[in-house]
Amino acid sequence: MRPTALRVFQLYRAYRTPDKVQTNRAEDERQLKMWLRVLGPDFDLSKLSRREWDGFLRRRRSGEIDSYGRYVADPEKRRLVRERPVEKSLTFLRSVCRWATNFRGDAGRLLLEGDPTRGFKIPEERNPKRPVATHDRVDAIRKIYREVKMRIERGAKREVMESYLPEIFEIVVGTGRRISAVCSLRYEDLELDPTERTPWGAIV
Repeated sequence: MRPTALRVFQLYRAYRTPDKVQTNRAEDERQLKMWLRVLGPDFDLSKLSRREWDGFLRRRRSGEIDSYGRYVADPEKRRLVRERPVEKSLTFLRSVCRWATNFRGDAGRLLLEGDPTRGFKIPEERNPKRPVATHDRVDAIRKIYREVKMRIERGAKREVMESYLPEIFEIVVGTGRRISAVCSLRYEDLELDPTERTPWGAIV
C-alpha cells in the first residue's frame, strides 16, 4: 500500500501518540490535522520533496496558512509567523517520517523505505528567549544534585532511591534544552553517531 499522509498519520496517532504525555498528545493532534490539510490525505509521503517543504515554509511564515493548516484568504488577516512555530511543525513532520521508516504495516513492509526529509533544512529562531544560569550556579547545583532522592511507590511498598536529576541536569546543561523537553525525550528522538554507540547522541 502507498504511504499516503492519511495512512501514515492514522498509524502514528494509533501507535506513537498514546505513549506521550497529555500535552504532547494534544499537540500531536493539532500537527497531524494541520499537515493533513497542507499535504492532502492522498499525498504519498515517500514523494515528499523540497517543493512541499519550502512551500510550507513560505506560506506558514507569511501567514497564508494558519496553525491548523487553513488557508487565510484575506491578506489583511494574515500575520507573520516567527521561526519557532515553523521549526516545530517541520520537526514534527520529520519525526513522523523517521518513525515510519521503522514501522511495519499489515503486510510486514516498512511504511517508508527512507526518510524523505533527509537533508532538508529546518529553520531555527536566532535569538530564542531562554533562561540563563551562571557557571557558579551550575557548579553549586552539581555539588548537591546527587543528594536528591526519589520515592517509588508500588502499592503499599515504598522505596527511596537515587534520582535521575544528575543525568537530566547534565543533558540540560549540555544541550541548552528546557527540562520539560528533556523529560519528554524518547530513544527515537536521538540521532546517534553510528561510529559511537552511545545514548547521548545529538538531540534533534
